[in-house]
Amino acid sequence: MHVSRDGGLDEHSAAFFYTLAEMIPQMVWTKNADGVNDYCNRRFREYMNLTIDEFANNSWIVCHPEDAARGQAVWGEARRNGSAYEVELRLRPKDKAEYRWFLVRAVPYRDDSGRVVKWFGSTTDIDVQKRYMEEQERIVRVLVDLLSPDDLPVLEHVRLDAAYVPAENVAAVGGDFYTALILPDGRLLFAIGDVAGHGISAAVMMERVRSAIVTASVGHENPADVLAQVNRVLALRHGLPFVTALLGFLDPESGRFTYSCAGHPGPVLVNARGEARLLDHGGLPLGVSDEPGFPTFDGSLRSGEALVLYTDGITEFRRDIDAGQELLLSAAARCCIAAEKFPAQSIRRDVLGEKEPRDDIALLTITSTR
Repeated sequence: MHVSRDGGLDEHSAAFFYTLAEMIPQMVWTKNADGVNDYCNRRFREYMNLTIDEFANNSWIVCHPEDAARGQAVWGEARRNGSAYEVELRLRPKDKAEYRWFLVRAVPYRDDSGRVVKWFGSTTDIDVQKRYMEEQERIVRVLVDLLSPDDLPVLEHVRLDAAYVPAENVAAVGGDFYTALILPDGRLLFAIGDVAGHGISAAVMMERVRSAIVTASVGHENPADVLAQVNRVLALRHGLPFVTALLGFLDPESGRFTYSCAGHPGPVLVNARGEARLLDHGGLPLGVSDEPGFPTFDGSLRSGEALVLYTDGITEFRRDIDAGQELLLSAAARCCIAAEKFPAQSIRRDVLGEKEPRDDIALLTITSTR
């Protein structure tokens, strides 16, 4: 395609472009080198009920008032940088009441010297997809609220704190979970896990796994036996997603604890001197094998010490697992002190700062205050 110095198409290119633009079932348009609208195809004019003059002089009249400023800001930045842009906007035909969602895209065209001499754009109806995603996000938010534990147990010598951070894209919310409760024999059950996948199916499976853990924990003393029971229950379901979990029991009086892993990251132990280290872990994820043989580990939580349980969203936050693990250990060492009332929340702030994660993050801290 050839463009003249004033931003116009040569005769051959113009004939080719306008013929194609009028044939395709897509709303397309162009701007000149100064960013002024100078063409839209018939499909655009007929749908938006705009004349060529209205399109050239005031095309924003078809945009929702709440979206116009955002759209103009995106366009303004693209024009200053000479870069492609895309933005989702609610548009409607002139003099009509109902808005629909559209994806507006444009790319700059440059001459041999690199100067932008034309803008080519498209406007695509995405209303069905957009409203579907909005409904999915709404359902996921409701599920997350319903499935997140409201209260953590209150114990005389043990303090619990938890944090849950949904993914930046709410529709990508996955199956991270944690739970802590006092069993009839006085032991503290603690568990954390991650169901692979995102959206409603992952959230529903997450609650099934957590419910199975709680049910199987009653009457069992060995956490590996609990995971084995959960593994058998989940094996009854076809198409089981990848599930990792860590489950343990703590005696609040003595501080003795035992835990077992199903392919989940090991807990972090922070001692009273503020030194953090990763504890043993291992084992196969749930549902991978009929007889996985989950490993069991023992330990003791002394006065002023803390256990930190987490999902891998926090160690993979910066796309470097080793660096993420070191960052978590440093944050745990700083935040898990006896005087800190909400260490899980502090770790979250310390690691994430003001950024939102790409994946869910769950944290559970258990601090001895004896």
